[in-house]
Amino acid sequence: MTVILFILLILFFPFLIFRKGSLPKLKNHFDAMLILGCPTKDDGTLSPAQNKRLAAAITHLNRHSISFIIISGAAVKNADVEAEVMKAALQKKGVIVPILLETKARNTYQNFLYTKEQFGDLNLLVITGSSHRRRAYFFARKFFGHSMMGQAKRDSWQEYIKEYFRMWNTLYWEGKLFFQKRHS
Repeated sequence: MTVILFILLILFFPFLIFRKGSLPKLKNHFDAMLILGCPTKDDGTLSPAQNKRLAAAITHLNRHSISFIIISGAAVKNADVEAEVMKAALQKKGVIVPILLETKARNTYQNFLYTKEQFGDLNLLVITGSSHRRRAYFFARKFFGHSMMGQAKRDSWQEYIKEYFRMWNTLYWEGKLFFQKRHS
């Protein structure tokens, strides 16, 4: 019985560390909405994940007061810069809130690092995929004092499995950095 409890604790350990960062119902104004990038299709059109994130962004724009939008993402999987493709799609949908770009980030950590460098400390509403929400909130708390998560529609179970292993990878690197700092 103890072995089973230990195995369950290990399996669910990332879920204990990575919180969801739920959006409080009373929160009405954000300095900015940060939409995290994800790769486009090979032909440069929006991927299903990008479409879900943009739909979530429009939903939250209708619910909350947001001063401007930041879209973060470089050209990672192909020549198309994720942030630029997503900005063009939002503009086609008639979004009139100012849209600013961060185009150097190649991963989740860099989304927050470069956004903080470029725009400073903001009160953020972060939009990402449902499977990515916990890990994104983990990094949002590291860089921004005031951030909440808004998520796109539910991802496939395959995305949740991939994200589970990405959370373990993040824990590995966080632990390695922690011990390096402690011993230096």
